[in-house]
Amino acid sequence: MHVLSVIFPDFRLLMKKVRIQEMNAEKTDNVKKDIIKRSARDLFFRLGLTKTSMADIAVQSGMAKPTLYYYYANKEALFEEIVIDEAKNLLDEIEGELSETEPGAGKMVLFFEKIYQRLIIQNKLIAEIPEVMCNHMPHGRPVVDKIRESMIDIIINILNEGRMSGELKMASVEATAQAVIHMMSFMNLEWIKNTSEEVRDQMFSEVMHILMNGLRGRNGKI
Repeated sequence: MHVLSVIFPDFRLLMKKVRIQEMNAEKTDNVKKDIIKRSARDLFFRLGLTKTSMADIAVQSGMAKPTLYYYYANKEALFEEIVIDEAKNLLDEIEGELSETEPGAGKMVLFFEKIYQRLIIQNKLIAEIPEVMCNHMPHGRPVVDKIRESMIDIIINILNEGRMSGELKMASVEATAQAVIHMMSFMNLEWIKNTSEEVRDQMFSEVMHILMNGLRGRNGKI
């Protein structure tokens, strides 16, 4: 019991009210941010990042511009959060679909096949490839790094499962995961957009063949 609750009988009730107010404020913040992100996402997908302004987002969300700037410093920060949320939701969805798949190299290939198919669908929905996704842009690197971290966690889980099943052998799961993610770094929306479907499919198929044979052919060297 807090010492003040002994001196002031109403202190515990007061603290309970404060906690409730804090929880309600946090809930309100989350609701507002969700409305802002849903509105911004719609504009980014229809118009692209360049042609969307914070004023547009304010109108779309029905909120004042100062409210937007309270939660986000600029549209790039808002876009980063949306992209990371989208990526994490996508990876969680794919990971769930893989839950019943046999462990090993085949599961790794299936993981990237599902990402590849989602990227093709995503590319058709986006009006332009937002500049912020490019590595050379000021806001691009943090976004790519955060998505990369989430992907590496899943890849490590797949590699660990494969090693426990006896199909995959490697000295370092972490080093192998880094090698795999580096190998697959070409697969992004910019590549999807700028490569013909035929060439794209051939490239992806060949890389998957190399990846599967490479993982299965290891003898603990990595």
